[in-house]
Amino acid sequence: MESRRRRYLLTAGAALLVIALVAVIVVLLVTRGNEQTAGPVTTTVQDPGPVIGQDDTQEGREITNTVWPAPLSLAVPIEGKTADQPADITIIDGTMYLADPTGGRIVQVSADGKTFKVFDKTVDPKFTASGPMAISSYQGQIYLLDTGGGGVLVVTTSGAVVKEIKLAKGAASDAKDLRPVGLAVASDGSMYVSDGANQRFTKYTADGQVIWTVGTGARAAADKGFNGPVGISIDKDGMVYVVDSLNCMVKKFSPDGKQLLTFGQAGDRVGDLARPKSVAVDDLGNVYVSDGLMAAVDVFNAEGAWVGFLGRKDPADPNSLSVFRAPHGMKVVNNTLYVVDRFNGIFEFALPTTQPAGTTGGNTTTTAE
Repeated sequence: MESRRRRYLLTAGAALLVIALVAVIVVLLVTRGNEQTAGPVTTTVQDPGPVIGQDDTQEGREITNTVWPAPLSLAVPIEGKTADQPADITIIDGTMYLADPTGGRIVQVSADGKTFKVFDKTVDPKFTASGPMAISSYQGQIYLLDTGGGGVLVVTTSGAVVKEIKLAKGAASDAKDLRPVGLAVASDGSMYVSDGANQRFTKYTADGQVIWTVGTGARAAADKGFNGPVGISIDKDGMVYVVDSLNCMVKKFSPDGKQLLTFGQAGDRVGDLARPKSVAVDDLGNVYVSDGLMAAVDVFNAEGAWVGFLGRKDPADPNSLSVFRAPHGMKVVNNTLYVVDRFNGIFEFALPTTQPAGTTGGNTTTTAE
């Protein structure tokens, strides 16, 4: 009997020891796992934008480490109740007008950025814009792209709708309804429009009839057509620039539709384009391209070579944080670059009056035959 009790106690003790050892092992494993998965404590900071450096994968492609000499002259924060993620901007006599796609309206902003006024159906019942993604001006009037309705509203600077222009399809064979997303009005009143649904870039008469169109009617590689045409700009000589967003480049056309130049390339290094949105051209021929994904505005010279970027919080430090979060529409007026950021507001930059040294020539892009 005593022997049996001893064996029982020994067995129970051994079992308890095993249980204790297992418990210790489990604790050690859990602790180690936590240490491996928790990682160091990190602090979330704003993406500083592209990192300056030499791209060794592309022979002969020179990368500069200087910010484009265009100091920030005005920053206007925009609250959601005033303009909800504005997409584009135009300027008439110093006053700024924003296209607000979420609100389906125009927001007027005074030159000093202190006074705001909304133009919508409460001002004129004919104001029927749906999701306007672009805005331009001609002869003192506002041209607002009716993205959802496939047309253009001509609006006075007091908010009255004076004309509604219905845009024809770029080609009758296009399978989808027109979805205009980019707009620029030329000096003769003709209009350039990018169609995001049918992947076309089209020139229209002042009444919305097609003059010529470029594109296949469907998404295409860069050498075949467009893959997401968006922002448009016209330079002082009447040449037209359109952003081919998903092909990550800008295409330059003559007024009669001949492609003259393409520049830009996909990537996430400085000088590359990740998600270009809009384009603007200064009187020196420099081309400014907003990149929503890189939170930057890249600068290309007239030959299409990348020469810098702007929008650093410390203009002397290219590695400082960007003032942008999602830069979108842009215009150049009186040597000032206006940039509307969909979340951070309006920014004005004083552009150089002479071409900065070392920023001419060096075309590394493709010129059309």
